[in-house]
Amino acid sequence: MQNETMGQLLPFVQSAQALKRFAGKHTAQGNDLQALELLRRSLQQEPEDDETALALAEAYASLQCYALSNRLLIPRITSPEVGEQCLFGTACNMMSLGMTDCARDCAVMYLHDYPDGEWAPDAVDLIDDCEGAEETGSQALRRAEKRVERALPALEADRPELAARLIGRALSVGHRNSAASSLLAFALLAKPDAKAAVQAARHALHQAKDDVRAICAMAASLHALGSKNTARGFLEKAASTVQSEDEAMLVCHTACEMDAPDVMIAVLRETEEDAPYSDELLHLLACANYNNGQREAAVRRWKLIRRINPMDAVAEYRLRAAESDAPPEKMPYNCQLPLTETLARLGRLRRMVEEGAETLQARLDGETADDGLEALLRWALESDETGVAQAAVRVLLALRGRKAEALLKGVLADYSADDGLKHEALAALCVMDVRGPFYLVIGGRMSIVQVSRVSKREGDAHEKAFFSAMKTRTKAENESEIRLLKALCGASARRRELTATPARMKTVALAYRMLTGEGCALSRQTPQRRRLERLARRLAREVRENGMHQL
Repeated sequence: MQNETMGQLLPFVQSAQALKRFAGKHTAQGNDLQALELLRRSLQQEPEDDETALALAEAYASLQCYALSNRLLIPRITSPEVGEQCLFGTACNMMSLGMTDCARDCAVMYLHDYPDGEWAPDAVDLIDDCEGAEETGSQALRRAEKRVERALPALEADRPELAARLIGRALSVGHRNSAASSLLAFALLAKPDAKAAVQAARHALHQAKDDVRAICAMAASLHALGSKNTARGFLEKAASTVQSEDEAMLVCHTACEMDAPDVMIAVLRETEEDAPYSDELLHLLACANYNNGQREAAVRRWKLIRRINPMDAVAEYRLRAAESDAPPEKMPYNCQLPLTETLARLGRLRRMVEEGAETLQARLDGETADDGLEALLRWALESDETGVAQAAVRVLLALRGRKAEALLKGVLADYSADDGLKHEALAALCVMDVRGPFYLVIGGRMSIVQVSRVSKREGDAHEKAFFSAMKTRTKAENESEIRLLKALCGASARRRELTATPARMKTVALAYRMLTGEGCALSRQTPQRRRLERLARRLAREVRENGMHQL
């Protein structure tokens, strides 16, 4: 598809610098989409220009495409020219995405690296906002919320029985928690147990009759039970009660399950006015338009997604399918390619790999560079199909050069990518002798990882002594306890807040007790008790969600 903006420019004004100047004029005139296209073209010509990358990231953020913005910002946090702006920009994007833990981590890192920086006061305010969100509510409610947080990954990993059990334990602490009861209904639907789901949804409505989550849970449960008309009534009530973007998205996902695209379009109409270029929103609306018989509107939106992100494989495939002679009757709402297309793309990638490493390297970034290979690898790295992303990392492991490194760093910058995939990408970068440091989201937290193939004797000796001291202190004996302690010691070594050995020892010991069920609090006389307990909870959560010590 020809770029509409670039088609209006003469060849002699298409240098990287000219494109940046034109982008600046479009930004000043409020033409954010046109500016974004010009900046992206400029960056393609000069991929090492960090200033242009920062401007493009800011353009994405202005269009509320925060994930795309972070993919440009996070790999450049280490840049001496734009690192400060990238780190604070990442913090703001994480806050906008609702990832308060990551936003706080980035703000703390910013204050550590740039205590007198331009955005230091804003970083302090951002931390206060994150802490305030964490400390609201009663103690019992917070305990219930922690248990619900543990249930969410289980539900996402298609383990509804475990999720239902964890939510049940949360309700035993905060039994009047309407949100937990609603989530329990959705977990029971996934089992599936529609009758029990209706009971849980009814309990949620009893606690808060106007709670959109409870109304959606009842709508989905009744729909699964076969009461379609009554379910539709609850769905329409939820749509009329929406007051926030999160509630709107919940109604939309419920409407997806109930095959009610007209409700989704009505709910998202106001949200679209506030965020007309949000790629996630455009995908939902395009599918809803198509499934509601509004094919031209769907095609228009998929074309707009392609202008925002030409590498969006799902939009490219669906646009092609919708414009074909025999378009499909329905489009799935999940943002994935169908299995047939996935297999076809894997077949093309395999045929390229069979040509050999030298030919593949030339295809990627040599004189015979092939954009199709880069697009295939980028799609594979973002695929949710089992094993596809891992296979792409192994292909890149045989290559070298700027594009191969950029693709692997893109995995680290993708907050939604699997932690195991990020470990493989880090290992591949290590083999390429790219040492970092790298900023990435692991276990739901922003972390800093230094990859090095050179052993540091002094550091190794210190870590061995620290582990030995912790082993004595915690009395870890069996193999599983020792693996857990090693994981905690390793995770604590990567945290900037734990540079002082006494504080680190107290934090690791407390985190170990939390994970083994021996206790979760320090003595009231302990200096900085609240801070150390908070750090221990973060450390325990990181190790628990990582799970590497269990292998």
